[in-house]
Amino acid sequence: SKIPSVMIAGGIGITPFRSMIKTRLMECPTVRTILLFQNKTQDFPFYSELSQWQKEHSSLEIHWLDTDTKGRLTSEMLTAVLGEKKDSFHYYVAGPPLMVDASMELLDRLMIGVHEIHTDSFDGYIDEIS
Repeated sequence: SKIPSVMIAGGIGITPFRSMIKTRLMECPTVRTILLFQNKTQDFPFYSELSQWQKEHSSLEIHWLDTDTKGRLTSEMLTAVLGEKKDSFHYYVAGPPLMVDASMELLDRLMIGVHEIHTDSFDGYIDEIS
């Protein structure tokens, strides 16, 4: 898609976004993509790869949020990143259900239309495999 995107990932929720970002950088390298990546620790999955892509493409903007030290994403943080053009983006949210719900509440507070938001909840991925 040639519409600028905001991707809000929680932990392993980065997995679908990694593929989406890679494809976008190959097919539409000038289209703006903002990634807000929340993780419990500073050990972000795909950190080196995503950082490299950010260095190579000015259209990719990544905000790393270590929730243990920086806290969770807030509407103030989101507003600071998006500025006045919040309505010009498609939004994607992926991660654990509680994080997806919290992100949806933030987007709702910022008056982002639900039709502009795509979600994917990852439930039970930390359960033991029998």
